Amino acid sequence: MPKLHDLEADMEALDEFLMSDQSPPDCMMLCDLDGFLTGIAIGPDLIMPSEWLPVIWGGEEPVFDDAAQAQAIIGIIMTRYNEIIGQIADGAVAPIIMETPGALAGSAGIGGPDVADHLKAAGDVIEDLGDVFADLAHRSAAGRAGTGAVVDHLGARQV
Repeated sequence: MPKLHDLEADMEALDEFLMSDQSPPDCMMLCDLDGFLTGIAIGPDLIMPSEWLPVIWGGEEPVFDDAAQAQAIIGIIMTRYNEIIGQIADGAVAPIIMETPGALAGSAGIGGPDVADHLKAAGDVIEDLGDVFADLAHRSAAGRAGTGAVVDHLGARQV
């Protein structure tokens, strides 16, 4: 199992790649990717990486220096996806939050009640999304269309 330091270095390397000219202009940034992977992980159905990996790149292909770089970047994405699945199973989702001056720090960064409140709210939203996906899957299986109950469910929570 990689050390925490190695995981942090991997996330930094992925962040640098996503922001580089090698990535398509419309690709996801690290925080977007983390939320996207969380959504994929909490969905009611398994979605194969071959279906969701192209979405990360915004419909275009990234430019890798070589096969080793491609394997490393895709490997980091898959490692994060698997880490999120483990966090969900443990009930302790730790989203990556972009650090900017005056903004929140990531889950491994600066602490305090404000950060804890925001992380809890993010976890609550993720839990609600799981409920929404489950409701949509149930409606689909029952042959009922519409999202009224889903919208009502989301409207009931104020974050």
